[in-house]
Formats: sequence, structure tokens, C-alpha cells
Amino acid sequence: IYQYKRLTKASVAMSLKGQTLGLIGSPNVLRIALQSILFQISVLHSYQDVEFITLFEEKDYENQWKEWRWLPHNKMRHFQFSQSLRNSHRIRGIVYNAQSQELVLDAFHKVLTKRRQQLRKARDKKIEFKPIYIFSIVEEYWLRDHEINEFLVEEMSLYGVIVIWAKEEVSQLPET
Repeated sequence: IYQYKRLTKASVAMSLKGQTLGLIGSPNVLRIALQSILFQISVLHSYQDVEFITLFEEKDYENQWKEWRWLPHNKMRHFQFSQSLRNSHRIRGIVYNAQSQELVLDAFHKVLTKRRQQLRKARDKKIEFKPIYIFSIVEEYWLRDHEINEFLVEEMSLYGVIVIWAKEEVSQLPET
């Protein structure tokens, strides 16, 4: 009966599986909401099953996201890096500067391309990809002119990716 209703001081429970989520609010509220979602996922799901990739402004790294680098869900275990980087324990799914953009987004694009090929080979068979990636986009500057954009116009859940967009206004969210 009540299609829309405003709830104050109430939690909302929902499954993120197969979803693209759009969060709207002021920058501080968005950060708290996104960090709360990611923290809940990290408590409820193993780092072997779920990995995080988060894009945000460089200025926010030091004061608001730096401690997140230690969360095991941010370690890029399933990415293929060059031989010189393969044994590095410093590569995390945290994109906040040009170097992290290149490393993480290029490797993530390779994962998505491989998963797309697997889906095409499987044809009608459903594939459950692991790990599931939570791809959170607070700052989309890092996506500019990157080939990963070809995937963002598709249904990313097919590739085992849940996308979370964080914007100040509804009009800033993409159509997907």
C-alpha cells in the first residue's frame, strides 16, 4: 500500500547481490554510509569471497580512508600484476592517485575481460564468479578515459561485481 515512505532513524536491510546501488548525500554522510556498508560486508563475508575496490579523492585518503588499507578485503589477491609487482603486499583496491589508478583499474579491467570471455563460452549456463567485487565510486575522475567504462554501461552483476555510486545529488548518478 505504501510504495514510498520516509523512515527516520531506521535501518534498511537489503541484498546487494545483483544490484547497483546509488547513495545520495553530503560528502561526510556518503563517506560514513559507504564505510558502514563496506564494514558490514567485511564482517559478514570472508576476504576470500569478497574484495573491495574503492575510488575516492586523493585529499580524502590520509584522513578518512588510510586505515582501510589494512582490511584484508582490500588486498588484491586475484589480480594479475607484472612480475615486478606480483609479490608486493602494498597493492590494495584503493584508488586515490594516478599510480593506484593505473595499477588497480588496469588489473580490474583484465579480470572483467576474462570473466566476459568465460560468460560467452558458457552461453546459457550461469556462472557464479568468486570473488565478488564491491566497486565503490565516490570520485569518478579516476574513470575518465579508462577502458573500464565499457563495463560500467553493462549489468556488472553478471561479472560478479556490485557497483556502489556515491553522489551528492540524484542527477549525478548514471542511468545504470
